Amino acid sequence: MTVRILVNALHAKSGGGTTYLRNVLPLLAADPDLEIHVAASADLQARFAGERIKVHAVFAGGGMIATALAEQFKLPGLARRIAADVVYSPANYGPLRVANQVLLLRNAPSVIDVEKRPDKIIYWQAVKLLTSMSLRRARRAIAVSAYARKLFTDMVPEAAAKIDVVPHGVSTDFGPPAVGEAREAFLLAVSDIYVQKNFEVLLRALARLREARSNL
Repeated sequence: MTVRILVNALHAKSGGGTTYLRNVLPLLAADPDLEIHVAASADLQARFAGERIKVHAVFAGGGMIATALAEQFKLPGLARRIAADVVYSPANYGPLRVANQVLLLRNAPSVIDVEKRPDKIIYWQAVKLLTSMSLRRARRAIAVSAYARKLFTDMVPEAAAKIDVVPHGVSTDFGPPAVGEAREAFLLAVSDIYVQKNFEVLLRALARLREARSNL
């Protein structure tokens, strides 16, 4: 029996969310028992296209409010039209009017505790509220770490039984050096500079590491 999955890519406009989907979608499409559909912003359709992947253009505007409106009102209609068995939303929250949803919990709500800018505090409060509402409605949820699972379980205790831990994978491009291979000593952090990326802590850790490894 073929399972038809609608992947909600409306939030994947740049950064890690896009990288995640560009790596995961071909793996899902390679499963002959899955039929993969993707809902993406009209200008980003080509980014997620691939063999056995059907991309549906959804006009979602440019900001959080426009995207949220498209997600809540256009996405459920698309899910009904294609008779989706599962809606997969890899951005903490998704359409509240679909019961057959799986969430990916990847943005920890604890960022609110360290954010100082009023507009960003409002943004993260909105993310926290939508995540809480979506998690209560979702069929299942994936947390990217045991730490993330604990955070979201503390936030919505009744959802504990539906949250599984599935860590992100690592590309075969990355790995330890071969035996005898020399490698320069460095730390690599690839990210936009957002408060939740914890660069301040990383720099403090680097300073401590350099006490023992001056060549780092």
